[in-house]
Amino acid sequence: MPGRFLREIYVVIRKNTLLDLKSPMGLLGDFLMPLITCSMSYVVSKYSQSEKPAEMILGKFMELLLPFYLGNVNSSSIRKFALYFINEREEHFRTYQIVLGLSKHGYIFGNLLYMYCFTSMLLTPVFFTFVYFNPQETFGFVYYFACFVVGSCNFTLAFLTFFRDPKIATEVVGMVCSISLFAYYSINLAKLTGKQ
Repeated sequence: MPGRFLREIYVVIRKNTLLDLKSPMGLLGDFLMPLITCSMSYVVSKYSQSEKPAEMILGKFMELLLPFYLGNVNSSSIRKFALYFINEREEHFRTYQIVLGLSKHGYIFGNLLYMYCFTSMLLTPVFFTFVYFNPQETFGFVYYFACFVVGSCNFTLAFLTFFRDPKIATEVVGMVCSISLFAYYSINLAKLTGKQ
């Protein structure tokens, strides 16, 4: 029984991977935002402590925008997954897979594991860049990284049950993920404005 369940998870992960590899330019576009975020973290680490006013302002500005770009890295993969998941449900591909012998639990766990792996793969360059420039805060980054990936993937999978149209679902899920990033700014408002 566990062997069959693991085989079902493998089939779902393989199917999703083949769908991603079908459009290599889209996959390349998914990795563009992490590269932008890595370059921004480099600018922050290089210029935020600079003596020159222009470089210091650039560094502080990039430091202000960095959480927003980090969230958008995750938001792009979540939107793509939302589109796949709802299209499968609305086109009855999910039903066909279940009729062909795939269990509902294998389908859900396979999609969730795929989502964890793909989102982690997108965020790994950003994670290593943060750890490289701030080695003293490695544990905090690991904890934040794990919570961020697991929380956003679980939220998305639960949130998608309310939608039937893939276009509306991707826009709403992307908007909710982007709006939730502003919680960072409201929590750290005193730190960002310099009033402590």
